[in-house]
Amino acid sequence: MADTQILPISSSPRIQTTRTEAPPPMADSQSDIAAVPRYVPPGRRRELVGTAPEATAQPPRSRPFQDQRMRLPAWSHQKEVLEAVRGSQVVVISGETGCGKTTQVPQFILDNTKERSFIICTQPRRISAVSVAERVAAERGSSIGAEVGYQIRLESQTSKETRLLFCTTGILLRRLQSDPSLNGVTHVIVDEIHERTLEADFLLIILRDLIRSTNKNVRVILMSATLNAGMFAQYFDDCPTVHIPGFTYPVTEYFLEDIIEMTGFQFRESQGGSFRPRDQRSREKAKQMRNRNPAEEIEHLERSLSVNGKRYSNSTLESLANAAFEDNISLDLIEEILIHIVEKNEDGAVLIFLPGWDDISKLCDKLKNNVRFRDASKYQILPLHSSLPTVNQRQIFERPPPGIRKIIVSTNIAETSITVDDVVFVIDSGKFKEKTYDAATNVSCLLPAFVSKASSRQRRGRAGRIQPGFCFHLFSSIDHANMEDYQLPEILRTPLESLCLQVKALKLGVVSKFLSKALEPPDPRATNNAMELLRVIGALYTDREELTPLGKHLSNFPLDPRLGKMLIYAVIFSCLDPVLTIAASLGFRNPFVMPLNRKEEADETKMRFATGLFSDHAAYLNAFCQWKNAGGSKGGSRFAWSNFLSHSSLEMIDEMKDQFLRLLEDAGFISGRVVGKYDKNSTCWPLIISILTAGLYPNIARIDFGRKRLKLLTKNDGTVKPHPGSVNKFNASFAHHWMVFYEKVKSSDLFILDSTAVPPLALCLFGGRIKVQGKMIVVDTGDDRLGLGGTIADLAESVPFLCFQTESSDTAFSVRHLREIVDTVVARHMQDPERAQQLTDVKRAIEVVIDSLVASASVRYHAAQIYDQTTGLGDELDDGDDDDDNEKPSRARGHGARGGGYARGRGGGFRDQSGWQGRR
Repeated sequence: MADTQILPISSSPRIQTTRTEAPPPMADSQSDIAAVPRYVPPGRRRELVGTAPEATAQPPRSRPFQDQRMRLPAWSHQKEVLEAVRGSQVVVISGETGCGKTTQVPQFILDNTKERSFIICTQPRRISAVSVAERVAAERGSSIGAEVGYQIRLESQTSKETRLLFCTTGILLRRLQSDPSLNGVTHVIVDEIHERTLEADFLLIILRDLIRSTNKNVRVILMSATLNAGMFAQYFDDCPTVHIPGFTYPVTEYFLEDIIEMTGFQFRESQGGSFRPRDQRSREKAKQMRNRNPAEEIEHLERSLSVNGKRYSNSTLESLANAAFEDNISLDLIEEILIHIVEKNEDGAVLIFLPGWDDISKLCDKLKNNVRFRDASKYQILPLHSSLPTVNQRQIFERPPPGIRKIIVSTNIAETSITVDDVVFVIDSGKFKEKTYDAATNVSCLLPAFVSKASSRQRRGRAGRIQPGFCFHLFSSIDHANMEDYQLPEILRTPLESLCLQVKALKLGVVSKFLSKALEPPDPRATNNAMELLRVIGALYTDREELTPLGKHLSNFPLDPRLGKMLIYAVIFSCLDPVLTIAASLGFRNPFVMPLNRKEEADETKMRFATGLFSDHAAYLNAFCQWKNAGGSKGGSRFAWSNFLSHSSLEMIDEMKDQFLRLLEDAGFISGRVVGKYDKNSTCWPLIISILTAGLYPNIARIDFGRKRLKLLTKNDGTVKPHPGSVNKFNASFAHHWMVFYEKVKSSDLFILDSTAVPPLALCLFGGRIKVQGKMIVVDTGDDRLGLGGTIADLAESVPFLCFQTESSDTAFSVRHLREIVDTVVARHMQDPERAQQLTDVKRAIEVVIDSLVASASVRYHAAQIYDQTTGLGDELDDGDDDDDNEKPSRARGHGARGGGYARGRGGGFRDQSGWQGRR
């Protein structure tokens, strides 16, 4: 081991982890499968992939693969696994990552079941379902889609001969809608249950109920990569458990204090960062550090670290103290570690764990611009993220040619879901993106958080697969001691709208009663909040707990119900492409980057993209359109760099648009053969913001124009602020008194994210149910204090949040009539989307609604009548060329002209011409 030491600090490893001595496992990886056919995702609007061709006779199994299988720890536990599966309807199998349980347990069952079996094995992610299926098929000498197949959203490789199906958890849940008893299924294997995803915990409730009442024959096997199997066994009536010991070579582990001592890296003194640990203990620790002066803090660190028997220089302790207040992960430090690895150590792939796509893309760009690492003949820089197409990730699993080092930059997907068998070095940021939700305030946010000790252990183990490895933690040993043992289950920390939709779609009874049976039941307030939102957006009936036709469609979409509703309405009103772009930006992330040293310049650029429309969504749409038209990959990259945009994020948004299109096609809302009819109204901004209103409602903020400053108010939160990254933070006046927004985030203040100013007519036609009495219009926002059956007078002094006074009762009743038209048009499409799009009366009704929306706003249009993705929404921005800087194009453009689109008229924005005034 001394020959492979990195640190000159000590002659012995910092920490070594060992397992049962055995030859190195290899067969749980996805390398060396060149003969296995790969699925190539279809282009936009192509037909869905069907089943594989009829299976042919299986070729004999590969002897090298069989030898590798026999060397896996799981192989020696085959008899124990099979006896447990035969003897009990439910079995829990735990085993360290790399023991072979994922690839071998399904094969043990397949090869040792007398009757014809059909085995479903769920995986938490698309990439793992595909890669594991391909590996197992290769081990069995079979073509993918024959005996072994996979099915993920919009991709399928199966045949009549398929007996072992790998799929995402969502695919199995969808099957349960049409086949609640799982007829013909002999075994269900739920892998990676330790991740405690929302869908996995949901599936466990269903399976427990299934085996207790409906299907006494199906066998359920739960597999976990951690040792907390007892909790799952207890949930299933103390079922048997089997533990498969793992094997890894010793891993030398270094914490932040060791890395600083080794590299001499210095964290500069900070004014205090925004990273906030999620657990109370860590928050109290940070508070104590802030209350100590620098000398006291260094002395405290020295005492705390000395318990490990090691001493560190004052410069290391000082840098470590400054690191505690860093907002972001130091990409410079990661670069230093990589340089140290390539200069001092042997070959081997490097696996870097980062919280999310933003950090991944930044580090990949940084390394590709580094003189050392941009040499493609020596380094492969490979991002790994669940949103990337599976076809783009093949290099992850392949060993590079001799002399080339593979550097993989990944989210926590590489902890357990996939195995890369040539990793020797791991760099662990110690953080991940965690979505938290407060049921009391109904506020959620996605923030970096410290991983659990279990996750840290999984990450470390990735370095010891083929030889002694090394793990570099970007957190101190003190931070590690304060980490939680396990991550909080997703069902306890996320909004539950999608889950509640699934409960109703599967006809599982009263939602609150069903979810109370979970392994760890959610807060009842979270369930109530979700059900109320589903009622407000029209997915549930208001008087009974049943799905509406809209709700049934939304339950088939694996995305936020609000985005699903937005997409459906965009199809109905033929403004699909711009709404696809906006929905993808909201579902993934907005494309803008905010460099600290050029923040004002970046803000100005974003404002120019918004073109005076008081809309973050307009900025996203305009940025995407002009990037798309910038001239291929090089032109797009140059345009993004010049305009503070993330080229990789824009590429991901483009990919998500394809996925959304295919979802709509699969649901029968669009046909891939006809393109233009879904975009004929795509240049009508009043219509687009009305569709946004339909999707984002009831996330409404009222704009109050006070004497001193402008205020934003929401119904339940009081005063809120536009997010610091919003274009609306700069506006002192707005065209309308109302905003729709995507979500609220709590940090130093309560902020609203992704906002757009909207007119009253959009709220009345596309928001909640309305009640009209005389000149007054009240829009339901969820509290239903009117019951929408009482009278306006019943409110007494309590004025509804969303209440409008029109100039006459005729105007109010005209609005109600328009709303009835909208509701009728939507209802017709819910019954039969394809037929409704052909009906003349439906088309005329839509034209009436659009004409009314346009008439209510003083907007000057400069766009072509047909939207073609190359038009922008206003002034064309800098594409990186200096030649045209002195000659900016006019907003008035003809059809297909770059930079065309629609923008605020030079006469000055939207005005409510109906004489309406928001009640304040």
